[in-house]
Amino acid sequence: MGTMPNAEGCCIDKNAYEMLTRRMVLYHKIISIPVGIIKRNLFGTFMGLEETDVYRYLESPGDESRKQEYINYCKIARDDNPDRSIETYNSLIAQITEEGYDINKGAIVVDQFNCVLDGQHRACIIKYFFGDDYIVSVLKLYYLYLTPKNMIENIKYELLHGKTFTHKRPI
Repeated sequence: MGTMPNAEGCCIDKNAYEMLTRRMVLYHKIISIPVGIIKRNLFGTFMGLEETDVYRYLESPGDESRKQEYINYCKIARDDNPDRSIETYNSLIAQITEEGYDINKGAIVVDQFNCVLDGQHRACIIKYFFGDDYIVSVLKLYYLYLTPKNMIENIKYELLHGKTFTHKRPI
């Protein structure tokens, strides 16, 4: 599968890099944020990481129904990572819990609203094992939203859950 280093020094998975190049990125930067503010937009539905099948698998990896939910998720969300499987996820869990998260081995990429674009599995592992307040370095992309519905749904989610709305470009 291989990763692609960018000029900032972090690595992005090749498949994710190709997916991200289709966005109209205005600018990007590496920042540090608490993992607890990262959320997921899955087919227009915004949710906290703890609501995802990726996170729920961590809560009970021996549970067959959770395992099947994760397998089903892998089937529908395979576009950016054809290597997604329980075996590769378990390997990533072991790697991060033993060695820690390293943005140079694989970045967590978020948008201007802190929705994960790549690295959901890494973010879920960190959140589960180290907690919401654990600070992670992420590659944050600021890009044009071409679908106002997603922007409105994101604002509703943040207002409903009391999350910080971080859409302003820093001066």
